[in-house]
Amino acid sequence: MVQFHQLQLCDNKKPGFISLLTLAKENSFLLEQNYLSLKEKVQLSHFKTNKRRESFLAGRVAAKAAIEKYVGESFNIKQISVENGLFRQPFIDHVNVSLSISHSDEVAGSVVGPAGIPLALDIERISSSLHQVLTSVINEHHPDLYQLTLIEKMAIWSGMEALSKVIQTGFTTSLSIYRVNQLKPNHHYIELMFKYFPSFLARCYVLEPYVITLVLPKNLSFPDYLEFKL
Repeated sequence: MVQFHQLQLCDNKKPGFISLLTLAKENSFLLEQNYLSLKEKVQLSHFKTNKRRESFLAGRVAAKAAIEKYVGESFNIKQISVENGLFRQPFIDHVNVSLSISHSDEVAGSVVGPAGIPLALDIERISSSLHQVLTSVINEHHPDLYQLTLIEKMAIWSGMEALSKVIQTGFTTSLSIYRVNQLKPNHHYIELMFKYFPSFLARCYVLEPYVITLVLPKNLSFPDYLEFKL
């Protein structure tokens, strides 16, 4: 079952939604039949590995479930396809929304909001095997930060990923451009501020074994916590 968390981003806009899906708990065939367009079913059939098929299916279902929730139940989600832009950013023709998709292992998620609001979601599985790599990245690109826990390092990496989606470049430029210069732990989340993008803010919600990060313009309303069962 797809889970949802409503986002009241600002007073004069329709609320957005975060969706989350754990593919292992679902019937993949039913998801394919209930959510995918004909074009997406053809794309799915061309993938050679089960892992790639599963990540494609989970990401598309999470995105289209969030869009359906945002637009309304009368909307026929099977008549539209999630497309990819030049830097793999997702978009949908003829549906006026902002959209971001992420997946990690068996979990996929999406955030949908009003068009014109830049937003992004990233999901990362917390893994001690990444500790050395993350330490190297943070020492090189985030010199303002030190004595960090593994979860804080995962949050920084996830925040960088999400910011790269907001500006629609992915990691095609120097990682230093995503430099985090402030990190503020909270009971329900870790908040990040970016040196070169001060108008954006990241909140990283720890739902072990995952970090789920939302990046929005800092003047919008962020949820204090996410109610998802993983």
